[in-house]
Amino acid sequence: MNSTIAGQVAQVVNSRELVINRGLTHGVKEGMIFSIREESALIIIDPETNEEIGGLDREKVRVRAVEVQENMSICKTYRVFITRGTRTNLSSSFSLDTVITQLYGKPDERKLETLRIEDSRLPPPLSPEQSLVKRGDRAVELRGIRELNEESKDEDD
Repeated sequence: MNSTIAGQVAQVVNSRELVINRGLTHGVKEGMIFSIREESALIIIDPETNEEIGGLDREKVRVRAVEVQENMSICKTYRVFITRGTRTNLSSSFSLDTVITQLYGKPDERKLETLRIEDSRLPPPLSPEQSLVKRGDRAVELRGIRELNEESKDEDD
């Protein structure tokens, strides 16, 4: 299939999984990467002419198809963001934990990307309401994307 596969979010399952309304019959294969975007592009207006000059397509999250059925696919977040640890200068405090932290620094933190969803049982999101993933958002296949953290493919935090 030569055309880019595009559909919509049919259901948000949890903070890492969603279902899109595209599957085997549409050419989806396990491992395909999809960009979840707003329902429609943000229209950009020229401040001088007050005319529409284009649209800005903003990505909310990337997901990977993990289970593909005939007319739907279950997709899961997969990217991991690493916050590098830090080292500090030695101080006069000599507890074992303090000395180890000062010599070797804090370890790297790995944080798995999650969906931003609207659900009263979950903590409120930290970013603007537009970044929330919801039913009806567009799911667009990303072609030629080679993610740097392929080792996180099977990570199930």
